[in-house]
Amino acid sequence: MHRPEQVDPHHLSNASGIIAIDLIHLMADLISGLSQQIRKIEIELMKWHRADAVCQRLEAIPGIEFITATALAATVNDARAFRSGC
Repeated sequence: MHRPEQVDPHHLSNASGIIAIDLIHLMADLISGLSQQIRKIEIELMKWHRADAVCQRLEAIPGIEFITATALAATVNDARAFRSGC
């Protein structure tokens, strides 16, 4: 993640500006950490998806990506519980 280093704290005339920069850096670090955690979750979901035939069949449906396929497979036990639209 890119940290907003373009702002020179020496050019700020008050403490609130320095605090703002510190908070921006903190938020950038948090976002970076969350991005890493999300990536780890995506890797685990992809492993499950590759090993699960139901997930793979669901992904064959246009517009269904692997995350949606794994979510559907995890939450829908029996698709026959749904009406076919008739």
